[in-house]
This record gives sequence, C-alpha cells and structure tokens, in this order.
Amino acid sequence: MNCYVCDEHDRTREAVAVCHNCSAGLCREHLFERRREVTTTVPLGRTVTLPIAARKILCHICKKALEQPRRVAEIL
Repeated sequence: MNCYVCDEHDRTREAVAVCHNCSAGLCREHLFERRREVTTTVPLGRTVTLPIAARKILCHICKKALEQPRRVAEIL
C-alpha cells in the first residue's frame, strides 16, 4: 500500500501505517501519532483511566477535524 497524501502530490512512498479514523495509508512523513487514554468502569459506576495509554495514528485531515473546538461557545 502507498501513502495516500504522497499520491495526492504525484509521489510514491510506501505506507507504514493507516489512519485510525479514515484508514488512509500513511508514510512516516505524513502520520501523526497520538496517545489515547484507556478507561474502565469500576464499582459504583466510576470511570478510571488506566496507566498505559494506547497509540492512535492519524492523517493530517483527521487530526485537524478531531482537534477542532466542540462547543458552540468556542466556535463563536
């Protein structure tokens, strides 16, 4: 599989990962690695964050979309 972003720029580079959100193939230059907290529910319905975070690979478009403000007050 080749990198989708490189292909958009008429280059060919092998993908080393896929975007967690859209599944586009990504080379090392075009991926963004993030940590994602892992939670569990314990008695009394409490949510606890576990000590080891998971890895999340994103393309630049999905990264930008997921980091945008989510509250109306922040947008206005």
